[in-house]
Amino acid sequence: MMRWKDISVSRKLFLLVGTMALLIAIELFTLMFAMDTLSAVRSFVGGEGLWSKAQKTAVRSLQKYAYTHQEKDYQDYLNALTVPLGDRKARNELMKPNPDMQVVREGFLQGRIHPDDIPGLVDLVQRFHNVSYVRDALIQWGEGDRLIGEFMIAGEELRAQLKKNPNDRVAIATKLENIYAIDDHLTAVEDQFSFVLGEGSRWLENIIFVLLFSAVLLVEGIGLTLTFLFSRNLGRSLRELNRVASEVGEGNFDVKAAIRSKDEIGMLANSINQMTSQLKSRLRSQEKAENANQLKTLFLANMSHEIRTPVGIIIGLTEVMSDPKTQAKEHDRLLATIRRTGNNLLRVINDILDISRVESGHIEIENHRFQLKEFMQNAVALMQVRARETHNELKLIADEPLPEEIISDPSRLNQILVNLINNALKFTEHGKVEIRYGVEGDLLSISIKDNGIGIDSEGIAKLFHIFSQVDSTSIRKRGGSGLGLILSKRLANLLGGDVTLVRTGLNAGAEFLVQVKLQQIEAPAQLVKTKGSMRWMDADLLKNHTVLVVEDNKDNQFLITHYLNKVGMKIEMANDGREGVEKALKIRPEFILMDMQMPIKDGLTATSELRAQGYDGVIIALTANAMKEYRDQCLSVGCDDYLTKPIEMLELYSTLSRFVEDHRLAK
Repeated sequence: MMRWKDISVSRKLFLLVGTMALLIAIELFTLMFAMDTLSAVRSFVGGEGLWSKAQKTAVRSLQKYAYTHQEKDYQDYLNALTVPLGDRKARNELMKPNPDMQVVREGFLQGRIHPDDIPGLVDLVQRFHNVSYVRDALIQWGEGDRLIGEFMIAGEELRAQLKKNPNDRVAIATKLENIYAIDDHLTAVEDQFSFVLGEGSRWLENIIFVLLFSAVLLVEGIGLTLTFLFSRNLGRSLRELNRVASEVGEGNFDVKAAIRSKDEIGMLANSINQMTSQLKSRLRSQEKAENANQLKTLFLANMSHEIRTPVGIIIGLTEVMSDPKTQAKEHDRLLATIRRTGNNLLRVINDILDISRVESGHIEIENHRFQLKEFMQNAVALMQVRARETHNELKLIADEPLPEEIISDPSRLNQILVNLINNALKFTEHGKVEIRYGVEGDLLSISIKDNGIGIDSEGIAKLFHIFSQVDSTSIRKRGGSGLGLILSKRLANLLGGDVTLVRTGLNAGAEFLVQVKLQQIEAPAQLVKTKGSMRWMDADLLKNHTVLVVEDNKDNQFLITHYLNKVGMKIEMANDGREGVEKALKIRPEFILMDMQMPIKDGLTATSELRAQGYDGVIIALTANAMKEYRDQCLSVGCDDYLTKPIEMLELYSTLSRFVEDHRLAK
């Protein structure tokens, strides 16, 4: 069997990478097992909660039935029992030597267990049924099923009593007392079931921790050992070669490189020795001394650079991998780099061997006039969904008095607010985010304050720097590119203001202040409807109104039709401008959504012809050209409004709804 030192460098690297990959796979599989098992325990606890809720519902329904004598209440009792009966069906089947998994699945589904959780529950019971905690939990489960049987008998007895003599209050009360006693017993069993599962969960967590810790130690230990051995042997051999080369460079031609292996390094040492002997022989002659000196200089320079560079990379990366702080997910990338660099080193060595053999032989700001309160309410309303996802309260406070209208760029201001509110929600859970705004002179100030995790002193230094986040571990997992704050700050600067950090602290929340300079309102002007002013309840305004969609792109047709169908509009379709003109004059729709770039006849021409022929409905231009000059051109030929692609659903509804509302007010 070939010894390790005689194996080629490429095979050593392959074995090292393969071994590390296998160990990392083992660690990942261990982690997956841990996650699946804990998820199954969670499902077990959740099923117990559903079971308990159904029991309480059944008791209340029987109690109500005893006093109302209504069949509906008894039916509610029976419906509530479907959950524990389904669980009992699944448990009874699982206890069999060869359970029918279809029956088990049907039982758990009846017990309202999520379909994705059923395989994990089955595996937990089958895999750990001999473990004391799971065994005790199954015993309690069986006791609960037995009591449910008694509960059902008691319910039938109550029903029989009510049918026999509904006015015998003493007998009815006796039946109810029996039901209450069974309910109390069931509650005690449920508590014991939960307690046993809790103990089992903690036991399982300890087991999983030991497994994961052992897996990490195994990966780190073996990886550290292999990389240490490889880097030590490789580094020692290369240092020896460098020492020999240096002494040869100083004129010592009697030095010899030790040949410790038969791999490429050993071959290189042997070649260096041969080359040194040749140099010594040649330098005996005075007339060859100059050539030999040039060869020596070239050899030393090339070998020093071409060997030291990849060796430094390999040794450095093996040290990084040996560092316990290096994350396991980085290992694959590091190993790939080591392998690639090792192959490069191998090519360098081969080149040196060949030599020895030869010698031996911009952003735009658009200011508009808009209503401040409406803008702020819409901006906060758009973030309410995100607030609910993070279990946060989102609160808007206005510092009165406020101007009814302001002049600024609502789109950029909305972009700033969304970034900062999203950041506050991202780093706050089960907390509160407060947005307070006010106007003093020509300055709009908006404060975004949260009671989240806050920022430490090191993180503060990284704020407002491109591609930076305050923490690359705990906060990084929350997502984000690190561009949000710097983008918001630059936009605020363009609007004549700034974004600043007012206060923060670790676990003390944070407060950011946005300040924007407002332009003077000199004369009445048409207000701009800010994005997001359309609410879902307003969509009923559009129901049964007719709209002609003139669009040549099938994907856009599908998307726009989907939007319009959702609000109940009557839709006609045209595939180009000529067909659009013909249909519009024939059916006279209330609205036309006119694409501007189409074959046969473009939107500008089609709109001009429709206006010339007396069409007086609403025409809204659709185009991907967002330049102000093109918008003006669309309006000049007869379009009533303008929407840029990609079409946003709420903006489309808002635009159409505004024309419907204006028409109603005009009447």
